[in-house]
Amino acid sequence: GGCAGGTASRVATGQPAATGNAEFDAFFKQVDELRAEAQKAGEDEAVARLLLVRAFALPEEAGAAATVKAAGERAKKLKDAGVLLHLELLPEAKLVTRGKGGGDAEAELKAIEEAAKSSLAFVRRMAELEKRSMELQNKRRELRSKTRTEFGARAEEIERELGDAEKALTEAAEFAAGSAGSASYFVLDLAGAVETGAGGSPLPKGVTVVRSGGRPSGKGPSAKPAGQAPPPKKTKPKGDDFEP
Repeated sequence: GGCAGGTASRVATGQPAATGNAEFDAFFKQVDELRAEAQKAGEDEAVARLLLVRAFALPEEAGAAATVKAAGERAKKLKDAGVLLHLELLPEAKLVTRGKGGGDAEAELKAIEEAAKSSLAFVRRMAELEKRSMELQNKRRELRSKTRTEFGARAEEIERELGDAEKALTEAAEFAAGSAGSASYFVLDLAGAVETGAGGSPLPKGVTVVRSGGRPSGKGPSAKPAGQAPPPKKTKPKGDDFEP
């Protein structure tokens, strides 16, 4: 219609476009669902971090680096107590422990494993979301070539909806890729931080992850520089020695 140019498309306002054509409507519905999933994923990404935040009694707003650091510090304390850790990531997340004496840390150890599982599941979901977005882009191109024949005078309106669908799909794909990346870094940093020698490398031989900036995998922001002396052990005051 002549005045259609002045109004925002339905896709742009966050609704699925209704065209009256089953094939087009199915496409717009899928775009809408994908976009909703991407929006919800922002909350889901925080699940792994929150598992650790609660296990280590950190402030709720503690970021990824702080939670990984807390896990690393706990791993060092457990090592001092004779318990070694190793977080396997493939084929699935599994925390391997060696030694006795980590009984009081059971909930924390479970949280580390669950956080890794949650992160890896999230990475897989984001990869799937990105793939679906690409597939829908292909479908959009196919539909774009049919608008003139299917809609005649309404073609311009439908093309505008398809144009906004392209933007929505691109945004969803970029979000998915970025989120998958940060979740991957988080779980690799976690594996590196808790590694105290209970097993081999978190990744099988031949699998390496190169980060932007060339930071090797498994070396989180909490990793200490080589050669740094460990902090002095704190001894708890016993009974009568303790002055209130």
